[in-house]
Amino acid sequence: MNEQIFGFKNSNNEEIPSLEEIFGFKNFNDEEISSLLKNLRDPDENVRNRAVLDLYSLGGCLSLGLRQSVPPQVIPKLTEALSDESSSVRTNAASALSQFGQKASCAVTNLIAILRDDTERTPRQNAAKTLGSIGSQAQEAVPILIKTLQDSDPMVRQCATIALGQIKPKDRESILALVAALEDDNESVRYRAAIALGEINLYPQLTIPALKKALQDNSNLVRGFATKALEQISSS
Repeated sequence: MNEQIFGFKNSNNEEIPSLEEIFGFKNFNDEEISSLLKNLRDPDENVRNRAVLDLYSLGGCLSLGLRQSVPPQVIPKLTEALSDESSSVRTNAASALSQFGQKASCAVTNLIAILRDDTERTPRQNAAKTLGSIGSQAQEAVPILIKTLQDSDPMVRQCATIALGQIKPKDRESILALVAALEDDNESVRYRAAIALGEINLYPQLTIPALKKALQDNSNLVRGFATKALEQISSS
């Protein structure tokens, strides 16, 4: 597979970098992957972190089409790493799982546990991001994501808002939570809420008045995305 992207040249006879080089990903053979999975249990936190980051790279190769599959134990082992004693390993394991999209749906329960129980910001932030990348197969996470919209950290709230827009829940409670997020004191949360409401595009009787009110927001970004969301809703 890799041979198909190496060796090309542009009109100036300069080598075109591979997708792996452009995105900083590295592919691994099955023997190397087996070694990485063993390293997830190494007593040295740095070794575990290196293994997780390499598995992130592996997932990136999969998402770019540089490989067709990964060994079946990769996602379960990364899911186990979500319970690691190290905050950085938990954070990076959640990030690595995001590269596998819907294939990581078996990790939803563990990602929910991080949002519910983890006291560190970055694991919660990445758990929310990964639930969003899993998409519609993460419906089980909607209640905890709604609760996470009240998180004390604005970055975590922002990631929960994005995730709800990607999962696209169909219940009234989710829409009301996103409408409330239009009033968040953080600009990024507000404009992400507008984006999510436009993407979900349900309960216009609730969303249209709230989005029209957001047109008076003091942020250009919020006003712009509220306008776009209203256009999406009116055109449906």
